[in-house]
Amino acid sequence: MKQPRLGLIGAGRWGKNIIKSLRSQKAVVLAGLATSNPDNRQLVGPETTLHANWEDMVAQAPLDGVIIATPPDLHGWMVTAALNRGLAVLVEKPLTLNLGEAQALYRLAQSRRGRVMVDHIHLYNHAWEALAMIQPACGPITGFTGAAGQFGPFRREVPVLWDWGAHEVALCLSLLNRDPEQVAVSLVERRLVDGLPGEIFDLILDFGRGVVARLRLGNLLPGKQRRLTVHCQDGDLTFDDVAAAKLAIDYRGPGRAPAVPPLSSQLPLDHVLERFGRMVGQHEYDLGDLDLAVRVVRVLERCQDAWQEAGGVR
Repeated sequence: MKQPRLGLIGAGRWGKNIIKSLRSQKAVVLAGLATSNPDNRQLVGPETTLHANWEDMVAQAPLDGVIIATPPDLHGWMVTAALNRGLAVLVEKPLTLNLGEAQALYRLAQSRRGRVMVDHIHLYNHAWEALAMIQPACGPITGFTGAAGQFGPFRREVPVLWDWGAHEVALCLSLLNRDPEQVAVSLVERRLVDGLPGEIFDLILDFGRGVVARLRLGNLLPGKQRRLTVHCQDGDLTFDDVAAAKLAIDYRGPGRAPAVPPLSSQLPLDHVLERFGRMVGQHEYDLGDLDLAVRVVRVLERCQDAWQEAGGVR
């Protein structure tokens, strides 16, 4: 079977990480890079063609799939072009900044049997995958508490709520498999850093049946945090991507506590790209990942609206 040929749109901070990771992916070839900076030639090998215009690459280059690592306000346009060309797509989170646009992408993918993955990268952390596997042994979920953020990055193109909230909301939705009935958002801190917005938010997502997620997130936290505790009837499971032990179990139920399985040292980004390469190479069709991404956008838009209604400013 031939190696799938992939194109990458964007060579910013995350795009450079993708390029580095793709070098270790023996099963795929980075055949094209769309970038406005010709100096990025040094980032890739001779097998990669540089394209100054991403539309030309998507429309004309001999590709099997495309990776989109651009600000989210461009995602709808780019995913649409790739799907219309028949290419598989891996797009960074959040899928879009607008629910209507996200739903339109879902309908397009459905009508064309398009293959789309959205890089909610912590879903591909082996510690999180182990937590999801163990969770049923701890009984029904009774709630979530978590914190995610650090000091920075500061940028205009992605609102802080969407930048950091997309990850935590995706984790909760994927595990609980239902959307919140009510949401509430409060601002903890806001200030400009070098003229760019810094914010910390508290989110409360009420899923009904007594299950509530309490999440703090933002880009003004004093140190890097990525922790989500899943409270269950018979104990707590904590995913902490910053800690040495990324998965901890506090079991208080009857019988023997579930054991933490050996965790792979594979980086989540390597895992995502490996999975995408398999999707492309084996022509897998599954809209589950795209469905989750649309649900994440729906929840974040509800949070944004709740903040606006409470007197917040965009």
